[in-house]
Amino acid sequence: MITAAFVRECKPRATMYEVTCEALPGFILRVLPTGKKVALVRYRLDGKDHRERIGLLGPALSIDEARRRGAVLLANAAVAASVDEQSGQQAAGKPARLEQPESAPSQITTVRELAQRFISDYADVHLKTGSAENYKEHLETVILPAFGDRDFRSVKKAEIAALHAKLKKERGPSVANTSSA
Repeated sequence: MITAAFVRECKPRATMYEVTCEALPGFILRVLPTGKKVALVRYRLDGKDHRERIGLLGPALSIDEARRRGAVLLANAAVAASVDEQSGQQAAGKPARLEQPESAPSQITTVRELAQRFISDYADVHLKTGSAENYKEHLETVILPAFGDRDFRSVKKAEIAALHAKLKKERGPSVANTSSA
């Protein structure tokens, strides 16, 4: 089983390598030559191998959370495969999506809280002053007025696309692209 201690012990080599989890077949830890570690899942659907990246392991994504997400992705792939077998139809390369369980209520929920966390934990720490100020300005003038007090899970891609189109029309493509990043 791939544990947090095991992940810490995995040292980079000259080339990328992968370790498969014995407890969850299809769950893989990829160790890059740079030392970065990526979680992903591998499954077969419609006779083809598929790999789906879960994310970069680190402070934002623990190995336990990655394993949980991997189990959901593998379950979705299994459901898609069984639906295809039963109906005799192809899934057009898209696995069925199951709803993931809601997060605990104590976790960050609003876009405003996420924005504040982004600024304090990332922008102010890792970015140059001008870049951080640019992000703050776009958040305060564009993103937060539109979505600030909403639960981040309730914001749909269509709403973001509509905001992007509106910004592109009103302020130009540069502002629209910066705000949607």
